[in-house]
Amino acid sequence: MKKIYLYLSVAVALTFTSCNEWLDIQPELEMRQNTMFESEQGFKDVLTGAYIRMATPELYGLNTTMKLPEMMAQHWTIPSANSTQAEIYHVSNFDFTQTSTKKLLEDVWLQYYQTIININSLLENIDAKKDLFTNGNYELIKGEAWAYGHSCTWRFYVIGDLFRVRLRVPIKLFLT
Repeated sequence: MKKIYLYLSVAVALTFTSCNEWLDIQPELEMRQNTMFESEQGFKDVLTGAYIRMATPELYGLNTTMKLPEMMAQHWTIPSANSTQAEIYHVSNFDFTQTSTKKLLEDVWLQYYQTIININSLLENIDAKKDLFTNGNYELIKGEAWAYGHSCTWRFYVIGDLFRVRLRVPIKLFLT
């Protein structure tokens, strides 16, 4: 009988116990917005993270400086889509319906979008935390974030508008 009471009391205790703290696990490489912007260094880290993201191969490290512009400029003749360079073939023929080209564009969009979100978050929080900054860093970080964010936003929308219509008119038509 004592075992039944013990099991019942344990069951009742577990039923009315909250497990929210057990389920609220924060990944090691991510920081919450409220903890990120508690110091001047946090603002610097967000700005540095944006620059690091822009240097990735998905953006300025490859895709938006060399890969996509060169493919669209049609400097090379790729014999067929069955070649080892099918992605180049599809992009140079403005065929953005293929899986490889869709992934390429999605990677570019995702990286721009995440950069814009992080910069906008910095700009939303910086004015309320103006007292944290020293040696003119408030103006420096805010100005740099503002310019950088608008630059990314402009590129994001220009690329978005170009690929929204999927560049159906090849540039060659304008040169003949």
